[in-house]
Amino acid sequence: MILILISAAASTFGGTSGLMWDTNWLRHGTMIPTGPPAEPMRIERSWPFIVGAWAVAIAFIIVLGPGVRFAQ
Repeated sequence: MILILISAAASTFGGTSGLMWDTNWLRHGTMIPTGPPAEPMRIERSWPFIVGAWAVAIAFIIVLGPGVRFAQ
């Protein structure tokens, strides 16, 4: 029970911390960029990354797969 309370307190204080600092950033304008919006960065397809992701997914299924039992 104490672990749940500690986790809830940490997430609550962390979540409200952003609200506390947000007004300061907006007032001074340091977080608001000036000028026109930047062009979005293009994300290229990376075949080595896709193959690596598939390998990790297959390994994850092989390791954890036997622990999952489906009704037959």
